[in-house]
Amino acid sequence: MSLIKLLSNYMPGLKEMIVDAFGLRINGTDLTATMAEINAVCDNNTATAAEISLVCDNNTTSAAVINKIAARNTVTLLDGETGKTACVTNGVSAITGGSGIEGMTLAAPTVGDQATIRIDALPSGTVVVTCAGDVTVDGTNNKMTFDAAGEAIVLAYKSPTEWQVVLNIGGVALSQTEG
Repeated sequence: MSLIKLLSNYMPGLKEMIVDAFGLRINGTDLTATMAEINAVCDNNTATAAEISLVCDNNTTSAAVINKIAARNTVTLLDGETGKTACVTNGVSAITGGSGIEGMTLAAPTVGDQATIRIDALPSGTVVVTCAGDVTVDGTNNKMTFDAAGEAIVLAYKSPTEWQVVLNIGGVALSQTEG
């Protein structure tokens, strides 16, 4: 995995990314590792504290943070059957909808989460994903309705009770549940 791939995984959660004459800086942290050191960490999809200290000057990034970023590339297959209705909050939920699914859920985000929900197959009907409790998407809506294969939505942590839409592919409908 290249540095560009690593940074593209970071982008939705970053408030600042600066590349200038002083080098690469992410959220105020200078990255001074060699390309070989960064690629070694990325290729393993896991990192130790020692590996991370090679990447960050101030050693404030933990292995848990790096592993959370790597988990964004993990795909979970869901089909609405028992035990397969909860979309992952950090990673890709690939849903096969059959003739539609109404009971899919998405839990509250935690710092650094990026959830991608994608419909792989949907011969008929719709797939409805409802956020848990008082969790919303973009502050108002708590329901996402997919009506075609290939539709996807990419969400990122905004607050403990809010997902921010980063990308909506194919027109996923956002709405509020009744009640």
